[in-house]
Amino acid sequence: MIVSVRGLVKIYEDGTIALNGVDLSVERSEVCIVAGPNGAGKTTLLRIISGELKPTEGEVSVLSLNPARDRARLLRRVGVLPQEYELYEDLTVWEHLYYLAILKGLSLQEARREARRVIELLELEEVTGRLVRSLSGGLKRRVALAQALIGDNELLLLDEPMVGLDPESRRRVARILEDLRGEGVTVIVTTHYLDEIGKFADSVVVLKRGKVVRRAPVDVILGELGYNIKLEVPATRSILGRIPEGVKYAVAEGKLVFWLNEADLVRVLSALDVEAIRSARIERPTLDDAYLELISRGG
Repeated sequence: MIVSVRGLVKIYEDGTIALNGVDLSVERSEVCIVAGPNGAGKTTLLRIISGELKPTEGEVSVLSLNPARDRARLLRRVGVLPQEYELYEDLTVWEHLYYLAILKGLSLQEARREARRVIELLELEEVTGRLVRSLSGGLKRRVALAQALIGDNELLLLDEPMVGLDPESRRRVARILEDLRGEGVTVIVTTHYLDEIGKFADSVVVLKRGKVVRRAPVDVILGELGYNIKLEVPATRSILGRIPEGVKYAVAEGKLVFWLNEADLVRVLSALDVEAIRSARIERPTLDDAYLELISRGG
């Protein structure tokens, strides 16, 4: 295992329980998505794995090292994109990435080569000579991601790498991560863009209130849903009260999304007023659908 977490608990000084008994194992070359609503503990989990935070309880092993004790050694082998990052804004993009490569322990020649590589990888060639402070938010995010990719990393810890990026840049990042997986790099990524990374991810961990509510391979999670039927129905209290017991559903943008077998379809159509159904379509579920279903459960 590249990452092994057992019984992880993190309680902040104000009494907030961010993580409550989390177990997680991630193998080499695995792309693991960590998903969950805001405040679920995703960022805290990555900060502990990277060694930035110490756990209150539990055991954490990353590349056979203790992150809290061996963080300096660990970061030579791990690339980290935190949710909140600081860039050297008085440096140019080239200077910033070159300097970070040196800090990672690369020789001057290696640092120059790595700076060029990640600039090309994130398509930052046109802004290499600009001061970091002059960049837009999306470009700064790409510089931060480029920084995380510097070096011969065995593990990447990426906290929302696609936030603030335009659609083409998000697709670019997804392709980069898929290629790195093929090269044997392990990736743990938190993201709200589940489907873009879910196309090649191996597993999904869903956190809710600091606990793991689901951990499974992507294909298993999707297979459990079968097909889904999206009904455009106003999610009013009266309609929600008529949904038969045991039927899986979620509310998204004021509409109801059901995951139904044939028998449940008959039950739902019998229970609802047909006149209330504005549209319906049958399709394979997406990872976004699975996520909505998982976090809509009680507990």
